[in-house]
Amino acid sequence: MSDVLVYSGPGVSTSALHHTLKTLRLLLTTYDVKTVDARTLALDPWQKGTALVLLPGGRDLPYVAELAKPFRRDDSQSTPSSRGGGERTASNEVRNFVQAGGNFMGICAGAYYASSHCSFELGTSMQVDGERPFLRFYPGTCQGTVYAGFVYESDKGARIVDLDRTLADGKVDQWRCHYNGGGAFMDADAYADQGVEVLARYARTQPDELRLDMELNDSSAARRPDYAGQAAVVLASVGAGKALLFGTHPEFPLLPTSTPVLLAENSQALAREHIDRAEHERQLRVHEQRRLHWMHELFTNRLGLRSELPQWAMAAAVSDKTASAPTGTAVDTAEPKLLPIFLSAVGRDSDYTLDAIATKLAAETSTTPPAHLAGFDACEALKAARIASVKDSNDAMYFARADAESIKEAQALCTSADYDAFSKPILPAITPAEGEEAGSKPDKEVDLDAVPKYILVCKEQKPSRDVLPYWDMAAYETHLEHFRELNAQRAQAGEPDHWTSWRAPFDPFNPFGSSSGVVAEHRFGTPTLYTQMVTSTQTILDKNFRLLAALPVGTTFFATQQMSGRGRGGNRWISPKGCLQFSAVFRVPVSMASKTVFLQYLSGLAVVEGIRLALGPGDAARAVADKVRIKWPNDIYAEIPTADEEGHGGARTKTATFELGGKRYAKLGGILVNSQFSGGNEFVLVSGCGVNCLNARPTTSVSDLVTMHNDRAANEADKLEVVSQEKLAGAILSTFDSIWKVFLQHGGDFRPFVSRYRQVWLHSDQETTLTQDAIRSDATAHTEGDEGVRIVGISSDYGLLQAVPRTSSIYAKDAKAWGSTQDAQANGIVQLQPDGNSFDMLQNLVKRKV
Repeated sequence: MSDVLVYSGPGVSTSALHHTLKTLRLLLTTYDVKTVDARTLALDPWQKGTALVLLPGGRDLPYVAELAKPFRRDDSQSTPSSRGGGERTASNEVRNFVQAGGNFMGICAGAYYASSHCSFELGTSMQVDGERPFLRFYPGTCQGTVYAGFVYESDKGARIVDLDRTLADGKVDQWRCHYNGGGAFMDADAYADQGVEVLARYARTQPDELRLDMELNDSSAARRPDYAGQAAVVLASVGAGKALLFGTHPEFPLLPTSTPVLLAENSQALAREHIDRAEHERQLRVHEQRRLHWMHELFTNRLGLRSELPQWAMAAAVSDKTASAPTGTAVDTAEPKLLPIFLSAVGRDSDYTLDAIATKLAAETSTTPPAHLAGFDACEALKAARIASVKDSNDAMYFARADAESIKEAQALCTSADYDAFSKPILPAITPAEGEEAGSKPDKEVDLDAVPKYILVCKEQKPSRDVLPYWDMAAYETHLEHFRELNAQRAQAGEPDHWTSWRAPFDPFNPFGSSSGVVAEHRFGTPTLYTQMVTSTQTILDKNFRLLAALPVGTTFFATQQMSGRGRGGNRWISPKGCLQFSAVFRVPVSMASKTVFLQYLSGLAVVEGIRLALGPGDAARAVADKVRIKWPNDIYAEIPTADEEGHGGARTKTATFELGGKRYAKLGGILVNSQFSGGNEFVLVSGCGVNCLNARPTTSVSDLVTMHNDRAANEADKLEVVSQEKLAGAILSTFDSIWKVFLQHGGDFRPFVSRYRQVWLHSDQETTLTQDAIRSDATAHTEGDEGVRIVGISSDYGLLQAVPRTSSIYAKDAKAWGSTQDAQANGIVQLQPDGNSFDMLQNLVKRKV
């Protein structure tokens, strides 16, 4: 996965950064969108794995000071170096990146800074005027403000404006967007021979219904230049790269609740009639469609990025009169609604298990009841079914017994929830100066963690398919029991190369040489929590200590969609339907603390083996299963057709992310493991897994692999059935049963799993490059410059990636490649930490994670 880096340092506007990240993560779903500071841009080796660098709106002068500040690698305090060699600046690194073929995007202040000259509010107290010799992506002057009323870190001067956009056929249409203090690229047509293309211009006529009163009363209006016809958006060719510069704010949404829209509406002397209001909101939603559609086109066609439009924005409107408004919560509200969570259990002891959890939670009931959603007081059945109210460390949770009426009331309460009481301003309110009128209310964002969660304990009553249209509880339980039996049969049969068949060699000097004896048998996949929409299964389990303490090992939380899904490095996203997403609870004794690193590897193995089980026996199923592989340290990839395989794959080939050994791979899933000390004698771990089961977007899915196989099948007998999410879940969780039992039985030894793991990971004897900054187990082992190595294995004691010089005689098939740290030191093996490093398969680099 390539990175999109957004600068976040001195000068950046909080609201601009917020909306920039939100828009990028909405459209660039296959990229890791992250924030960086000037030091990171100056010193880290981010260039080879980055697709776009973005400088958001804010203040130009702090950018001038911070991005030109010199840093050096031995500066551990992140302060500028005053002398000595090896100094780098963020601005130089960004310019070199673009000249070498990278992409840059500058918005408002970011565009002022990226121009050769900045002229801002000349003749006023806010005047800024000077050369910008740093990036010079636009060779002329960026001059503003185009419209009056701008106030720093405020939306008082914000407005909605129309831009004249030139289409591919030469026709001009108007594109509406947010504006707040940006500039015009003066006389941009004169720089056409220097690679500058004008994409949009400030329109001569602006929408009257969205004008601000302050412009009418502005005393400087008479002397303000007329910017109509000047460039508002330009694309500059810089060396081999591209720079996309906006004088406006294309990242801000154009919905009825957005601040610039509200400001414009509040300035109107007369309120609209109801019918006018409805039409006005319909048009705004159409403009929001068109905003996203053009951004998608710019990313895809102009910058060469892989952009994905959300489903509701697919049919972007060209005509405001003929287009219908987008439907669904993605447009109707700022966020979809969190829905009730259902807690159930499988097996003979299910009632006992649920009672034990309920008893522990009742003991944790908060003395001060947490806030409820508006309307809770009218939910008589839900109140009567109360078990506990817990204000936990991250979330407030209300537990109740599930029956027909409590389920109905909880569902209605959550789907109609008003989140205003749980919203907070993106920016703190600015106190007006004496004699100045108060400004409008600032943009708000829902604090989803503050929204109460309603959890229904299902003993006698379970929700119907009408309540849970995307999850069949009965089917899941059937598949879980079936695959448990199948895995038990495999263990009894002594299947070759299976972890249950491994026996430790006797060695009196090696504590891992003998088994830890009989261990408690844990059943994964029960108890089960499920909801159609949640913040994050990982957050709910990992960040709520009282809840986590009440849940036994094996508890698994499933969700159809997550609104704040968590990935490695803290990346967040709204997950699509069709992705099997779950988090499971594990516990290990303190004596095995150093072995917790292996859970991410074992989780990956369980997913790959679970896919094999779910596909079924037979040659056809094995052929599809063999395409699924583990990418170090915690991703699942699948082989898909290469672009030159004519007649097969079609558009699917475009979703691939890298090639290795002549094969093409696309991401299928990922793993995230969090751990914490319980305060007793054990560590508690939560393993979060996401596997794209049914949805081929944005990369590939298990069903996609089956469809591609069936398209090639010679006859009907060779075709496979599409694997349901319930079936895949049962296969993966039952596989965890036997994996975790063997892992504990052998005291955290990874050797029982080496044979199978080696067969399914991608990296055996892969030649790659370690960047200079890659984090190794021994900090003194760094070499000057990048180093060519060959990947051979994972250390059996601390889970470190092991590599050797390319000329070494050690290969992945050798026991040394999977041996201990002591073996590695004796055989010249380089060891790499899984935390802090990433394997960039696009660039074939192991590098420090930015």
